[in-house]
Amino acid sequence: MRIGMLIAGFLILANPVIYLIDFLPDVIGMALIVLGLTKVSYLVGKLEQARALYQKLIIVEAVNLFSFAIVAMSPGNEKPTMALLLAFAFGVLELIFFIPATVYLFDGLTDSGIGYSGSSLFASKLVTRRVRDPKTGKIVKAKREKSLITGTRNFVIFFYILRVCGSVLPELSALDDGVIRSGGVYLYDFRRLFYRLSLFLVTIFAVVFIVKIVRFFVAVSRDKEFIASINEKFEREVKPRVTLFISKRMKLVLVLFGLSLVTLVFRDLEFINYGTSTLGCLFLCAAAVLMARYNKLAYAVIPFSLINCGLIYYNLGFSFKYFEEHKEIEAIYWVEEANKMYYDMAVLRLVEFAFAAAASVIMLIVLIKVAKEHISLCGIRSETAQYSKANRDAETYRFVKSRLIAAAVFAVICMIVGGAYHYIAISTQAAGALYVLASAIYIAYTVYSLNALDDRIYDSELAIA
Repeated sequence: MRIGMLIAGFLILANPVIYLIDFLPDVIGMALIVLGLTKVSYLVGKLEQARALYQKLIIVEAVNLFSFAIVAMSPGNEKPTMALLLAFAFGVLELIFFIPATVYLFDGLTDSGIGYSGSSLFASKLVTRRVRDPKTGKIVKAKREKSLITGTRNFVIFFYILRVCGSVLPELSALDDGVIRSGGVYLYDFRRLFYRLSLFLVTIFAVVFIVKIVRFFVAVSRDKEFIASINEKFEREVKPRVTLFISKRMKLVLVLFGLSLVTLVFRDLEFINYGTSTLGCLFLCAAAVLMARYNKLAYAVIPFSLINCGLIYYNLGFSFKYFEEHKEIEAIYWVEEANKMYYDMAVLRLVEFAFAAAASVIMLIVLIKVAKEHISLCGIRSETAQYSKANRDAETYRFVKSRLIAAAVFAVICMIVGGAYHYIAISTQAAGALYVLASAIYIAYTVYSLNALDDRIYDSELAIA
């Protein structure tokens, strides 16, 4: 158990979120918590469930990072409403994952304390409470023990709910469109005051949150017998199971690759296309880095993906330079007209999609190579006269390979349609619809292929483990 990473991860979550600006991005905090739980999650079921939910939160927080860009690119009269919508949507999503993840985390720590002699996890203190005496009916003072682990868990959940509310409630002033009034004054006029009150309140409780987190986890780190017991069992029973780690890592690779595919749908939608396309490139690079552990060719995905990302923004600037009024919302339509007029824009779009196609195809080729290696490592090693493991592996490999090759073909077709946008367009609407159709087919088939790969190799191996 990496106690230092757990402490650092929770401390990053202590900062308030004001106007969608998270000065210490929560995605870093969630990632540190996941890393801190990695080792012990293989030994305790509830900690594995907590880790899985915090991993989902990483994705939510990564998308949330780009929400401020969406607000910034919105027209001025729509910014407050857009900020409220995004703050509320992401706040609800965060709580949906964070509350059960935290419950699983502290329940899992309790289970691990029982199984690995963690006396520090059962520390308690005497607290004085006012209770009613059942005999006399009078209010008297009584002392009882309060579990530190339960108190810490409850305060962590309370603080995170407060933090989310502190980011949403000031934005509610955007609902005052001149109809809702308070003493003849628009509520929107008090928006900055609401921000300051929210910042003050969250900061006060953040200090208490930091003290509780540090005190609890430092006490756990000092329980040498507990930490040594976990490390010893991990080294003896978990570390030698190489295929288990392969399956875990590759499942994450497939998820990241799938998320990068989904962002293709938004590539031609104004105001959010550049942010989502950037996010897709980053997801693809992250998947490539993880997979490079098994095949170095995966590193070739990264330059193609990053160049594609750079071309997205270069093409944006190349389009806007023709218009002094490019900051106005009407520039969307002017850029559409310019796309028909300027040959260079069309050529650059072809280059952009060529790099995107190269990144996707290389990724799929590496998946085929890695799958072949992992198929031979995973699975039950039983042999019969009629059906050997080699035969089963060959059959699985043919199944997976055929689908990934077909996905690569669909990727090329999708990118050709996207790159040829200016050459095949009778109208921008028709060309856009054709690209959405091609990308939908590519995404659907590739996600199906990734699920088939996951089911045949990695899910089966985890079930055996």
